Amino acid sequence: EISKIIAERVVKNTEELKDVDEEILVEILEKTNTLTPEVIGAIVKGKPKAAEKLLKKHGKTVIASIAHVEDIETQKTIASKALKLKLKREDIETLIDSLKPEALTVLEKCKCKDLSINEALLIKAISKLAKAFEYFRRARIEDNKGYLDMAYGTLSDYNHLMNEYAMLPEKGKSRIEEKIFKKAEILKTLITVVTSDKPMLPSKIVASPTIETLYILKELYDASLNPKVKEEILSIASKVAQKLRSRIRSTILSKKYVKTTLRSSNIIVRDSIYNILRKKSSPIVYRKRKKERKIALIIDVSGSMKAYAENAILLASAFIKVVNNVLVFREYVAKLDRSTVKSPERMVRFLFNLKFGGWTNISKALSEAKKLRSKTLVLISDLKQTVLTESPLDSAADLLKSRIELVVITPPIYDKALAKKLELLGAKIIHVKEAHDLVKALGFILY
Repeated sequence: EISKIIAERVVKNTEELKDVDEEILVEILEKTNTLTPEVIGAIVKGKPKAAEKLLKKHGKTVIASIAHVEDIETQKTIASKALKLKLKREDIETLIDSLKPEALTVLEKCKCKDLSINEALLIKAISKLAKAFEYFRRARIEDNKGYLDMAYGTLSDYNHLMNEYAMLPEKGKSRIEEKIFKKAEILKTLITVVTSDKPMLPSKIVASPTIETLYILKELYDASLNPKVKEEILSIASKVAQKLRSRIRSTILSKKYVKTTLRSSNIIVRDSIYNILRKKSSPIVYRKRKKERKIALIIDVSGSMKAYAENAILLASAFIKVVNNVLVFREYVAKLDRSTVKSPERMVRFLFNLKFGGWTNISKALSEAKKLRSKTLVLISDLKQTVLTESPLDSAADLLKSRIELVVITPPIYDKALAKKLELLGAKIIHVKEAHDLVKALGFILY
């Protein structure tokens, strides 16, 4: 029973791990079979030193959990410990997937025997390219010519390895090779951004309106040291965000109309022609607009909710007429100004500077949301209340008694016990598998 409580506390609040002996913690959880993938991920994130002990028995889970670690140096530390083990080919693929492009320097230690000659050569090359970026960045920060010489030398090594790769017999690219080429493209762009006064971004990045594009632009924004370049990246990102929210809007608006035989201004031509050809008595079909309802979005910006929160803010921006209030919360609650949500440029600036992580106070967020006087509140959260002095159930009950509708959208990993209790109180619970599924979920709520 105690070990289950410990495991739950670990998952709910990784901050508590700072003062815990990782050796004892892992030992207790292993003995009681409570070391689930979710718990391992939380431990790695909150206590990276524990990774070494965990890697021996839970290597695959630890490697996959690196993706949730924000700090690049921590990513490198865990990955370098993993590379000391006898990793299989699929482990290397997961590692490449999980690491941020800047952290790929650690792959120079990769000695996996399962890799093909092509893959081994590319892995060596990508580690050199990542190292070159590191040197270029340090040269710019410290204004040190020595680092600049090292950067160009390492870049020369990368080009030499890529020439070797080009000389190898042509084969179809493996998944590992494809992943490396994608990371290399990002690293080259990062190098361009950090070394020049004008960002030369690949047309593919600028033209592709996806949330992944914004993630790449965020990395470029963080890498850049030139204020003018940062502003240019923000401008490009705002154009991408504008295209993205237009796409989101059209997806949801397709569900906005229902067919009817009642006269209105919009005729559905295709359905009407179909009925005329079949000589139906009432051939003309009209479109009736469904009634919209105003909602308030309450968005959890704790570390585990990063992808979902970013998508939710984009959704709010796409539906500013319907989403009349947006709150973001961790241990504190902040209301987004309507001008921020409405303007793609301001919204992107907010997203790029938003800090994820910290404690989570759902109770405070719900209490603040009640003051907004919206009839429908949509809470997007994993329901992991880490401020234990307050109860989300009390705040939710207070809301529901006031005849406010509460809809909770959760990711795959969430506090099931709290979700069940909220459902019993009268809240509607919607589960989504991926962050982009929020579009469908919000469409269902709105119309």
